[in-house]
Amino acid sequence: MTDTKRLAFGQERQVSLRYLLIGTGISLVVFVLKFVGYTFGGPQVLFSGIVAVLLLSLVAAVLGAAHARKNEGLLTSILLAFLPALAALEFDIIFDVGHPNSGILYGVWLALLFAIPVGVVAFVIGRRF
Repeated sequence: MTDTKRLAFGQERQVSLRYLLIGTGISLVVFVLKFVGYTFGGPQVLFSGIVAVLLLSLVAAVLGAAHARKNEGLLTSILLAFLPALAALEFDIIFDVGHPNSGILYGVWLALLFAIPVGVVAFVIGRRF
């Protein structure tokens, strides 16, 4: 594999896919937590859902660092930070919670603004330590 592909996706494709599958599962948990908080709870449960989303985003960043340590994939580390952020923001946009409804691409843009720095920092931490 060339150095560019290894830097972007990692040394082994199966390991990268396994980590992305775990990241997708975290995103589903984020979406379900926000949905339950929005549907059944009101402000208190929605706030605890936001705390849970932040904690799961931290878990995704740690997962990105672990992936960088094991498999060297920068793009995969960014995607691991992107997936939970996208799930949380798209939930807010779809159900019109807290954001002006600017469309789905607005959520993608905000998730990228979060994911790129978090994913790069997770990658650097994973490669260093």
